[in-house]
Amino acid sequence: KNKIHTFDSNLNNEKSFLTNKIELRFNILSKPCTFYISKKNYSSLKKIYENFFCKINNLWLDKKTSKEIILLVEFNTSTYEEMIRTLSKSKKQVVVLNRRRSAIWNKNSIGILKSNNVKILDPEKFFDLHTDPEFALEHKRLNENLHELWKSKELFSIFSVKEISFWPLIKDRLKKIYDYRLDDYLKFIFQSRNFLTQLNIKKIICLGESGETENVLLQSVENDVDSILLQHSFLRYNPELKKLQWKYEDQNMLGLTCKKFFLWGNSDLNYFLENSKIQKDQLIISGSPRHDQFLQIKSSTNSHTTKNILITLSPISERSGLGDTNLIIKYNYFLEKILKILNEFNDLKITVKLHPGENPHNSILIDFLKNQSNITVFQIKNPNELIKKSDLMINISPELYDSSTIMLEGLLLRKPVIQLSLDDELSKVEPLKSPIIQISEIEHFEQVISKIINDEIYRKEIIEQISNKLNDYLSFQGNSSAKFLEIIE
Repeated sequence: KNKIHTFDSNLNNEKSFLTNKIELRFNILSKPCTFYISKKNYSSLKKIYENFFCKINNLWLDKKTSKEIILLVEFNTSTYEEMIRTLSKSKKQVVVLNRRRSAIWNKNSIGILKSNNVKILDPEKFFDLHTDPEFALEHKRLNENLHELWKSKELFSIFSVKEISFWPLIKDRLKKIYDYRLDDYLKFIFQSRNFLTQLNIKKIICLGESGETENVLLQSVENDVDSILLQHSFLRYNPELKKLQWKYEDQNMLGLTCKKFFLWGNSDLNYFLENSKIQKDQLIISGSPRHDQFLQIKSSTNSHTTKNILITLSPISERSGLGDTNLIIKYNYFLEKILKILNEFNDLKITVKLHPGENPHNSILIDFLKNQSNITVFQIKNPNELIKKSDLMINISPELYDSSTIMLEGLLLRKPVIQLSLDDELSKVEPLKSPIIQISEIEHFEQVISKIINDEIYRKEIIEQISNKLNDYLSFQGNSSAKFLEIIE
């Protein structure tokens, strides 16, 4: 039989295996920098930080409260400012539970929560390790079961492709993940069980279902609690791609756990009605509350001769399993060609915006961009100002199933948006010409970019076509938070 041979290496590959690390990102002048901190150290620092600021700002939720609660799970409180402000007008107490990013991660978020009387749930207050013997027993039982699992010969066949087993490659790493995460994960199961029982939680609102926090909560919640999944990304903009995208959709692979799924617009509703088995009455159009405040931004028209080009980079993800070295090489090649083409024009200022999430491919892109002069690169900067100041947006997408909400935000501010796709599947369907211009060839890109930059009439025609399709993507524009509250009340 064929075998995979493994070799010892002195190379440090931990950066690409972020099971026990948190990636922290910031900019030094025009270039992004990244460093890593262990999750345990991050949790300790987060706890100290939150204890101090929540105490002086009276943000902790009283565990003895009897108020009815709307629980927001893993929300970026700055991004959803308008939604939080609107929900706070409800008779129910708005509470945030964030185990990943802190709910008070910046000065603005502290102000938002404090001014709207929003409280933060601290799971630690609902569990005492010393008074809960069941935890120790369950921990011991799971450890023993896992110890037996790692000995199983069946894992060699389960983790194999065409009778070639890759189990030896992942065994030690997978074991480390379980060893490292078991204590924290099990502890949160006990915590969530306790606060779901003790608190009067009426509604739980999530932005996803597969995250650790969301997964545990949705498995523990009782039937009398309304659970709502709120769409949080832009994906279904070309009907020609629906079959390709549905293969990798969470609701196809995992189904819908929440009772209701709130969608941004008719484009999303039609997609799920056509492809999924989700009941029609579970699918509700609410618009996008996160974009209410975005729509208040006034787009600027550049009166200067210098044109601002914003390049947004979607990283290669591991979701489909199709990303490989060839795709990385192709990505670098296309990016280098784009920058070369743009640099041939006079009076262009180029800004690159990386995806803000943790992704090993971002590190590769950062290394590549370090060698590019005369461009500014951001990863965590709020995209609103970047889009506002831009004259044109170019998005590079490695795979068409993946979302890029920043393209929608470009359309909202009436910017021409070009999507350069590296996915060969685009050649099998009719690419969009409006409101997003979809391209898969560098030669075509060169023609389109030249026309947009040099032909003002063509540019205006593109912008004029945005509004009609945008209404299909996004309902209740500027009023989604109010509509959301109206539906759930």
